Amino acid sequence: MSIPFKCDACTFQTRAKDRFSGKMVTCPKCGEQVQLILKTDGTTSSVETLMNHRQPGSQNKKKLWLVCSTSLVLIVAAIVVFSQYNKIDDKTSANLVLIKAPNKNSRQKDNVLAAVQDEFTELPLHAEEPSKVIVDEKGDDTSSKEGTVSPELEKSNTRSSIPTPTTTVAVQLPEVVKFRKLPLDDLVTSMAMTEDGRFVLMSHQASHQISVYDVLAGEVTATISTKSPRSILCRGKLAYIANFGESTVSIFSQDKGWKLLAQQLVANKNIVHLSAPRGQFFKGELVVTCHGDTRQASYRDAHVSSLDTLTGKTKQISKSSVASVSYDGRTVITQGSFNLSPSGGISAFDYDEFLRGKAKPIFGGGIQQTPYVYQVYPGSYWLGGTIIFAGAPIAPLDGDLGKLIVPDLSQKVIYTLHKDVIRGHKLNTALSELGMRRVEYPDPFNEFDRVYHHLYRMRGYLLDHPVAYTHEDRLCIFVLCAKGGIVLAAETPAMRTPKPTELGANLADSQLKPPQGNSTTSEGSPTPQKTEGTSASTNPLMTNQENSSENWTVPGSVDLLKPEIAKRLEASRQFREKLMFDEAV
Repeated sequence: MSIPFKCDACTFQTRAKDRFSGKMVTCPKCGEQVQLILKTDGTTSSVETLMNHRQPGSQNKKKLWLVCSTSLVLIVAAIVVFSQYNKIDDKTSANLVLIKAPNKNSRQKDNVLAAVQDEFTELPLHAEEPSKVIVDEKGDDTSSKEGTVSPELEKSNTRSSIPTPTTTVAVQLPEVVKFRKLPLDDLVTSMAMTEDGRFVLMSHQASHQISVYDVLAGEVTATISTKSPRSILCRGKLAYIANFGESTVSIFSQDKGWKLLAQQLVANKNIVHLSAPRGQFFKGELVVTCHGDTRQASYRDAHVSSLDTLTGKTKQISKSSVASVSYDGRTVITQGSFNLSPSGGISAFDYDEFLRGKAKPIFGGGIQQTPYVYQVYPGSYWLGGTIIFAGAPIAPLDGDLGKLIVPDLSQKVIYTLHKDVIRGHKLNTALSELGMRRVEYPDPFNEFDRVYHHLYRMRGYLLDHPVAYTHEDRLCIFVLCAKGGIVLAAETPAMRTPKPTELGANLADSQLKPPQGNSTTSEGSPTPQKTEGTSASTNPLMTNQENSSENWTVPGSVDLLKPEIAKRLEASRQFREKLMFDEAV
């Protein structure tokens, strides 16, 4: 018996043997799989075929796979296009700072806006093509393609006006501070700035010379020849140069074209450091640190001596590794060797008792690796590397001080160098920030550790520090790099405090008011009253004015010191006559 067969796919008809009833068979024409089913309806029997086209749902799966593949391709293409769009957007908006003004009900937004206002209050906005970034109310970078600058900020040169809420304003960052390498004839051993900020003296120990760099002129204007110059100390119009290995301190006069005035002898030959009070507190007396010849000299063969440059008298007073004098000459800080661990431990002494050689420490302090510390302002602040010490007992202040601290000798402000920025701070307990500017260093000092890592210089007792000075609207910065003996210099618009306190004589005199009834000079010091019958003369190493042959006495409460003053003036007169005799010879 045969069963009728009909393929529903291609309509091919034939007959199949009955043994295939209920089984899947293949159409001999199109190859489709067909199931044969035999139906019985009363008296007649019929055979019906059911076709299974490539298994149930196979075409639906193909369509689903095609849709998914197409969707995935479109998503990938959208991501690529969006990322490229963002790159272009970042480039076009790299010079824009957007700050969304805060909501009145949002304390966090208010704090951020206030911080931005304080950040740039004192920064000038006249820089050409200032660099900008995108900042939202949370302080995050949200660079967008478009943004507008507030007209109020374009017309103003300060940040005193803050926009009202619901407005979007642009805040300009000042120009980039670009350091450059000073073109000098030789590598620099040590450097120091004159107290008026006009000159930077840089010693070249190997070539027995000192370069005198005019800060305002921007060039080297004089060269001093002296044997093996190392440590430099500038006080008033005089420069004191330690001649390493020569047991001498040479004294040069700025007013006399950097002419050599005298050379003073000390007991030990290897002078590594000179220190003295600043401003009007300097009376011609130096604290000199000397080391022996061995590698262990900083802790086995160190000698600290006093040197009176008016009389030439010297006296050994300590065996500390190094000694530094405070701004006002009331305190001496000694430090342990930088070549031991822990290193650089601090001990503070009364200056007068220290010079007598029988002082006991007033207090101590320091950290595991205390850097070389120095003082450039009145008060308790001592600067060192990336740390500020203050108080008694002395302790470090908390705060992000970057990799190097640069003091401004014209005002009580410090600058902290970071890899990419420089920040200005008032020197107070809060280290109030004055502003921030981006910074660039020349190659190869863009590897920032070449600039700031002064550890090896301390271990070699090359003890100096970077300096800065604000001349009217110009801030001038000088940094002796830790590696290579290269000096980097930069100029940028001044970053002043709201009420700047000038240093030098003015700052010192604000601490010391003259007796009532005395007139004062332009520098704030008491004006001597001239009388007859008294003979004395001024000291050529302690004044910038021409010596006067007229006699004078000091009135007021200072009368109690007349015997000591007369003694010092007589020594000064003899020293001046010796200098005049030497010049005549």
